[in-house]
Amino acid sequence: MTARVLDGSFPDYDQIIPKDCPGVAQVPVGMLLSRLRQVGQFAAVESQAVVVQFAAGEMKISAAGGDGRAEVSLGVEYEGPEEKIGFNPAFVIDALKAADGESVRIEIKNRNAAAKICDESGFLCVVMPILID
Repeated sequence: MTARVLDGSFPDYDQIIPKDCPGVAQVPVGMLLSRLRQVGQFAAVESQAVVVQFAAGEMKISAAGGDGRAEVSLGVEYEGPEEKIGFNPAFVIDALKAADGESVRIEIKNRNAAAKICDESGFLCVVMPILID
């Protein structure tokens, strides 16, 4: 067996983690998983996008595609400006499955910036948005 020490430096991953996010939501994991699965079935095949709209006390999730349109809302704790952002629901579902606890904190800047999903145990996931109209 041979082992070598590699010289080099790792990229600064800290640069891609969103900071100073004005929008912060505390969301129940089970409820969000359920709603994303429901609405995700109606996402257009081309984009696979669901639109998540954050407003005071509410989070709306919607999608439209060839099979129709779906929209659901859930009560959440949200502080920040109203914002609408698109996601591939599969990526958000993967992050929620990996999180510990009954709720996660979702931090957003704007519709073009990555969202940060974290829990109380220190888990952190960055989810890139999908451009929406």
